[in-house]
Amino acid sequence: MSRSLLKALESRTLVFDGGMGTQIHACADCRPSDYLGRDNCTDILVKTRPDIIQRIHENYFAAGADVVETDSFGANILVGREFDEELASWTFELNKRAAEVARAAAAKFETPDRPRFAIGSMGPGTKLVSLGQVTWEEMHASYFEQARGLIAGGIDGFMIETSQDLLQQKIAINACIDALKDAGLTPEDRAIFSSVTIETTGTMLLGSDIAAVVNALKPFPIASLGLNCATGPVEMAEHVAYIARNWDRAISVLPNAGLPILVEGRTEYPLQAKPFREAMRQIDSVGIAAKATATIREFVAMLDRVSAMVDTAKVVDVLMALLEGTGYLILLKESRDPQENARAENVEELVGLTREFQVKMPEGTLIDFLTEVALSSAVDDLDDESGTVSLMTLHTAK
Repeated sequence: MSRSLLKALESRTLVFDGGMGTQIHACADCRPSDYLGRDNCTDILVKTRPDIIQRIHENYFAAGADVVETDSFGANILVGREFDEELASWTFELNKRAAEVARAAAAKFETPDRPRFAIGSMGPGTKLVSLGQVTWEEMHASYFEQARGLIAGGIDGFMIETSQDLLQQKIAINACIDALKDAGLTPEDRAIFSSVTIETTGTMLLGSDIAAVVNALKPFPIASLGLNCATGPVEMAEHVAYIARNWDRAISVLPNAGLPILVEGRTEYPLQAKPFREAMRQIDSVGIAAKATATIREFVAMLDRVSAMVDTAKVVDVLMALLEGTGYLILLKESRDPQENARAENVEELVGLTREFQVKMPEGTLIDFLTEVALSSAVDDLDDESGTVSLMTLHTAK
């Protein structure tokens, strides 16, 4: 499963789903009794209302998502105990069911040409290990049981997300690796994706900056590193650029729909679909893109369109060969045929197609230059249906 996921990640931007909790709370047929007396425990709905959860997954797939995350963000032992011991004892069952529901939705939409994937969502929980609120062993056991359930349910990988504490992220990664080993699997069989939360202060909640995150997690066998939650795509841009310059694997960008605001006692996310798309396209194709809290199908559909327009799978090798041989960067190619670049069979043809956009790059400045361009607004508006823009984006600089 994960091998095809990693293969897909190598060839195109993968569009993730949108918020799960926001869709649950907007659901008209979800009843208070569905929570079994555990108010706002949305993870329990895979047990009591799997129809609702699968419908949400299917809506995102129908909108164009490649990947959905399981309804398991808080389904671990430590969070379960915040409610009661019975819920904690259901950790394996809830995660297994969450994975099965997500995979069932994926199976309805996948085709031989476009597989669809289900990733196990693993949130940060409610306790910070670096502050001594829980021990390493307790947190490891909690994530281990969650990972076991997700594996048993057939997930394609793990998304350890919204991390506010680097030690918590490390524990969760180790728990996934140990659960995989227990099942006779490796991270190549079920990929591990890591995502941290950088606040508007420029650091994680406990003070680690993005440089610390990159260096701390680089030794681990994770398929990607990225950011989610807390801020919108514009605020994430600087940190994403740093990751792109210093990370050698895929990058994820899963922002909120802008910074949350309070409207008449309700938390709302102000960034609408079109400006969200315009912000995301500036950092598109870093590897994984496009999950947004409070998003709806329109967001995912917009992002799927952007992703389809940026096909660098066959261009990357040609581009890198050109860079190694000449020190030139092919930056942009405007074309009425979005597959024209992908059909370039050799360096000479690619150079011929894009000669006017060649930029001579002194050695050592490529990444900085490419990041600056990719994060600038110097790309034609994708609303123009008569043409497309193929962007040699951040991860190609590696």
